[in-house]
Amino acid sequence: MLYVIQVMAGKEEVTEKLLGKYLDASWYTELFVPRYASVRRYGGVWHDILKAMFPGYVFVETEVPKKIFTRIKFIPKSMHIIYAEREILSVYPEEEQFIRDLIDENYIVQMSKGFMIGDRLCITEGALEKCQGKLIKIDRHKRLATLSVNLFGRETPVEVGLEVVEKVPVETFEEWKEEEKGKKRNPDRKARELQRRRKWQDRYSEYFMQKEDFSKNRPTLSEKEGAGEIIIIKQGIFAGLEAEVVSRTEEGITANILLMGKEVRILLQPEEVGETESVSEKSEIAESSGQSDRGGDIYGRSGKEGGI
Repeated sequence: MLYVIQVMAGKEEVTEKLLGKYLDASWYTELFVPRYASVRRYGGVWHDILKAMFPGYVFVETEVPKKIFTRIKFIPKSMHIIYAEREILSVYPEEEQFIRDLIDENYIVQMSKGFMIGDRLCITEGALEKCQGKLIKIDRHKRLATLSVNLFGRETPVEVGLEVVEKVPVETFEEWKEEEKGKKRNPDRKARELQRRRKWQDRYSEYFMQKEDFSKNRPTLSEKEGAGEIIIIKQGIFAGLEAEVVSRTEEGITANILLMGKEVRILLQPEEVGETESVSEKSEIAESSGQSDRGGDIYGRSGKEGGI
């Protein structure tokens, strides 16, 4: 189970090294500080930086939290950076899954990239492809995005890197849509669509084949509800475009679309897509019909094992 150890903000990496030195390696399988990649401008130049995703916390995967808690109290000088009087706290499974979906094998949330059409964000790559529904703020100047996530038993703001490479005027996008409508009358359209869908399938197959051992138990796109379904967007700025469903969550429908020559991921609201039954689902329903005719605050939480 995953637990968090509360430490002095800004001392996460120092604490990680200290714990790695004094804790018995057999007591834990992972000891890490989730960080996110971003950029900062100084001296007239943009520099790559890494910052703690959850300031004041070190994460440890262990089955013996009491041993670790007891040992922390006897680590020399730990009282200056580790809040040893507080028990280490367990992380809910859904919270852990969210963190592991974002970080890579080095426990880093890589920089996301995308562009905007009006006020709609279109992600082309990066961790934000999986959690656009949790976005609450975008700072284009600092190249940061703020997510609101249910973590540590409460809604917690979390920053990750985001580079908005372009902001497309709505008028330009509408002109592109009109051009695409003309292309749909081309007899080669079906061949292009088939090639595009195969490209998506190849892309996702390669993506999941390259994942490391720590992510083997995660559900693949094909295992998520509605994944692979092709839908037509009915309303909004993307009305008339085809989209391939990635997943459905309470935040909305995450889908891929081919947009201005780029494959991007967007978040759609149910009212934007209207009817979302796939052709295969409709066929199954028709066959079935035919057959039927025939016949809290973090410091106040409990530190006990097994949950917060």
